[in-house]
Amino acid sequence: MDTDKVQISVLLTAADSMFNDSDDSEDELLQAAMNVVSHSRPIPKITNYAELTVPQFDDDVFKSHFQVNRQTFQHLLQKTGALLAGGDACESAQFIL
Repeated sequence: MDTDKVQISVLLTAADSMFNDSDDSEDELLQAAMNVVSHSRPIPKITNYAELTVPQFDDDVFKSHFQVNRQTFQHLLQKTGALLAGGDACESAQFIL
């Protein structure tokens, strides 16, 4: 409940500044207010999504989620995985979905 009051206060302060301060643009003030509101809530995350969930996708679901087929992803991973992981190309190619 207190975080709601803080968020409302920030939005009201930004709105007041918008109409009374000619130095800052409306967009900057709105963006600042939105940043405060959006950073105050934790973003839920799915644990082990890439390791457990993605491998269970069939090929059509994989492509619908990632806009690339599984074989193309594997090829790209083999070519770029070492650069992303900072290791040996053979090591990074072991991440197979």
